[in-house]
Order: sequence, then C-alpha cells, then structure tokens
Amino acid sequence: MSALLALSLLMATAAAEDSDILVIAQRLKGVTAVVDRDDRGRFRCSVSQSTGLPRLDQALCKTASKCVRDGASDADAVNACVAARKPALLDEVRTQLKARAS
Repeated sequence: MSALLALSLLMATAAAEDSDILVIAQRLKGVTAVVDRDDRGRFRCSVSQSTGLPRLDQALCKTASKCVRDGASDADAVNACVAARKPALLDEVRTQLKARAS
C-alpha cells in the first residue's frame, strides 16, 4: 500500500513539474532580450518582460550578450541566436525544478 502511495505522490509531483514547465515555456516564448553598450563599452541587457524566474531572465541576458560578442549584429540575429538557446535554458529550469522537488 505504501508503494502505491509513493507512486501516486511521485506522479503528482511529476505532473506539477510538467505544468510549471509548460507555463514557463509559454512565458519564455514571448520574451526578448535587448543588448546595448554603456558609455564605457560594457554590455547592458534587459528583457522585454520577466519570465517570472530571475535566474532565467539573467540567463537570457547572458545568452544575448554572448550572441552579440559572437557576431550577432542586429535585433533579428540576436533574437535568432537566443531562440536557438531557449530549449537548453528551459532544460536547465526543468533540472532545477526536479532537484527542488527531490
């Protein structure tokens, strides 16, 4: 009986994680990062809206800044570069959620 209860709890936790990931993924689709440079030449970044997860917002900015450093020279190129990295960023969030649930 306790094994069945444990399995039920595990399934409920997995369903909640999947639901959370779907919500975060939907938010992530609509987020863009804007990178520019300050007077000293340092990169600055902002996101169009928050994903609700400050670490993910920071990771998006770090990714966008790297895209610019690697040669993305206009908004379309930066957005394409960031979009290519979004699945990996979402996987990192999924891993963190699973670790938190354990």
